[in-house]
Amino acid sequence: MKRGPGELAAARWTHYYEFGYSVCSPALILKGSALIAKLFGRLKGLKSKQIRSLERLYRRKIPPRELIHLDFGRELAALSSEISRQIGILVDRQGTVRHVIVGDARGIEIPELGRARAGTSRLRGLRCIHTHLKPSPLSQEDLTDMALLRLDAMAVIETLEGGEPGRVHVAHILPDSNAEDDPGDASAGKGRTPPWETVTYPGLTRLQLDIADLISSLEEEFSRTQRDSTQFEKGERALLIFIDTGSQTGRSVKAELTELETLVRGAGFIPCGKVVQRRKTPDPRFVIGRGRLAEVLMRSMQSGAEALVFAQELSSAQVRNLADFTDLKILDRTQIILDIFAQRA
Repeated sequence: MKRGPGELAAARWTHYYEFGYSVCSPALILKGSALIAKLFGRLKGLKSKQIRSLERLYRRKIPPRELIHLDFGRELAALSSEISRQIGILVDRQGTVRHVIVGDARGIEIPELGRARAGTSRLRGLRCIHTHLKPSPLSQEDLTDMALLRLDAMAVIETLEGGEPGRVHVAHILPDSNAEDDPGDASAGKGRTPPWETVTYPGLTRLQLDIADLISSLEEEFSRTQRDSTQFEKGERALLIFIDTGSQTGRSVKAELTELETLVRGAGFIPCGKVVQRRKTPDPRFVIGRGRLAEVLMRSMQSGAEALVFAQELSSAQVRNLADFTDLKILDRTQIILDIFAQRA
């Protein structure tokens, strides 16, 4: 029986709903009456057959409790080896593939995902799984992306010669990390406990991880830690950040932070931690380095912070760049002083 254009379009929408796709997903585009799976990244030079193989990854469904199942992992490794590029997928908690990303031999670039889910104890609801073209663990860039984007987990499947999958490396953020910098310590920031944990599995067949249980436990622990840290003092919690360029006018870092803490309390905030980064000049985009920013955002989740307060004055561009990664209030010393005057006016 022939169908009209409207019926054909409806059938295609239904087809994609069966795979769990949202019609609002940025990974789907409407071309004529057809709904097409959108691929992200470096597609130039790929053959039509390879493009179709990549698009078919959207049809895969992963059991919600599995990080990735064996056949899917093998398919990713084989396809990655064939095109000599890293391949990444973003998977939601129902096991639906939301994004398919093609990188180069060195890495992938995760596309814009929009705002994370509301709540300082909530993760994004997406995990990233991608291939490495040679035996290697998670890179610093992988871990930074996981932290900045508040991903549920970041995983790497090593691709061996012949397209066979090798070891699997999995990382997730930690609900608690004893990572506060001592402003009086000349080595502050060095040797600190990272705000994430990594585990290596020998292969896909030995990947014993209940991802749903892990994520549920992490978010529950985040909530508990934040409740415990706020039961004695009420008010908005603020994480204090100081960039030590060595150019302070004869004042120690500890003295600078003590003064900032006094000002923050005067503005009605509750200081919940201090971060010190030593660098020659502040980062022009984020004030602190991108990797350190990832740790700061993880620290804010761990401590229940609702604001980041910088000792240095921020430019409007820096405030915008920071706001792209977080819904936390972004304040500097000058704004805190103005708030105090406004409250007392």
